[in-house]
Amino acid sequence: MSSRILVDEIYGKTANTSALTINSEGYVIAAKKPYVFADMSNSAGTNVYVNVTAGSAIPLGTVIEGDSSLLNTSTYKFQCPVDGLYMMAYGLHVNSVQYHAVTRNTLKYQFCYEGSAGTLHNTAVIRCTAGDELWLQQVNQTQAYYNGGGSDLDGDYAQRYTYMHYALIG
Repeated sequence: MSSRILVDEIYGKTANTSALTINSEGYVIAAKKPYVFADMSNSAGTNVYVNVTAGSAIPLGTVIEGDSSLLNTSTYKFQCPVDGLYMMAYGLHVNSVQYHAVTRNTLKYQFCYEGSAGTLHNTAVIRCTAGDELWLQQVNQTQAYYNGGGSDLDGDYAQRYTYMHYALIG
């Protein structure tokens, strides 16, 4: 004997909002997943290079969208609210050779090296437990990161040269 539960939508107990929907094709759609999009425009104005010393977190502390309570804007570390698989996607614009690490708590997961001035884009996927911190660490010598600012060509959005996306993906 088997049991089945037939539902189209599941609501959160306390928020009384849709937490999960199953559409007519059987796809599961999560209404809300934790994420943050941040850049470093909080540092020393805009359109400047920001120096980051070896061992320090790259200062991605201005929340552009998402849940701002998940990013500690003093330590520049993302706080994982639940267990799961998290994605970090980022872009870093530097003025010379740079070396940084994708870090969970104190464990360096992925080392990235940029051999000259320019922009590096990268993505990391890491399994975390609730309370873990994800962040980018400047590994070697002091490095200057360009923080951007101003408007894009259409004048609608700020130019983001050094930025980070954190998101629960599973």
